[in-house]
Amino acid sequence: MLINTAPDERSMSAAELGSYAFSKVKTWIGGYRDRPQEWTEPLNWYPVGVPDARDKVVVGGYGRHRCHVATGVDEVLSLHVLRQATLHIGKAGILTVDGLWADPLGLICGSGLSNEGTVEIAGTLGLRNTSSGGIENQGLISNRGRIIADATVTQVKSRWGRYLDLGTRQYLSV
Repeated sequence: MLINTAPDERSMSAAELGSYAFSKVKTWIGGYRDRPQEWTEPLNWYPVGVPDARDKVVVGGYGRHRCHVATGVDEVLSLHVLRQATLHIGKAGILTVDGLWADPLGLICGSGLSNEGTVEIAGTLGLRNTSSGGIENQGLISNRGRIIADATVTQVKSRWGRYLDLGTRQYLSV
């Protein structure tokens, strides 16, 4: 039995919807052996495992190594970059923050990008289905790649904070 269809046309069963209600927080700890900066290294995360579409992600706190997204990555529910932390999305990297199931009723404002550190974009950052404007930047966002956002993400420059834009920013209608 299907109970909902997400915007990218994937169907959700009742069991799948239930799993989104119990999202986990994945925290970047970095530093694992030969791959201390690599997003796709499961041992760079606590709890162990690469974040997926059901996870809220926190970069910083424990890890002194910057977090590097080198290749395409599936979406996450929300992304928070802490002070003194750096998230780098490489030229071939794709990171999408899709808050559809983080806060389906828009009550707790738990989706989108919250940045207190540095976000460097050389590849693609996607933002969609976010609450409360989708972005809160108190750090630095440096865009040399591409940001693709839907209509839930604010276009008001003051919400983007310190924002170096040498790439492109594209807004899609929902």
